Amino acid sequence: CQQNWSQFGSRCFRIFTTPTNWNDAEKNCVTMGGHLASLHNKEEYAFIQGLVLSKTGSNAETWLGATDVIQNLVWVWTDGSAFDYYNWSAGQPDNNMQSEHCLEMNFPGFCFNSY
Repeated sequence: CQQNWSQFGSRCFRIFTTPTNWNDAEKNCVTMGGHLASLHNKEEYAFIQGLVLSKTGSNAETWLGATDVIQNLVWVWTDGSAFDYYNWSAGQPDNNMQSEHCLEMNFPGFCFNSY
């Protein structure tokens, strides 16, 4: 991995702490040749959670690379990998007010939340 990136398995990750919306965060990742993180098991989730904690000093809510904008409540990862790990908070995804099409981690309970 390049400088300022962290490796987990065969993938490289980087945490950015500047607040931004999901679309701009994904665009930023694409300009660097990647996507917002896709998570496929609890070990990857814990690794990313640890990176967030080390960069922010807290379990800050953090964008992940999943969306259901193409088909409501059918979640896909922007990198094209299978959406095969589910760590939803209770009552999620709820598509509150028909407008939640992005995914964040570290929602209270340290789970996924639609946003």
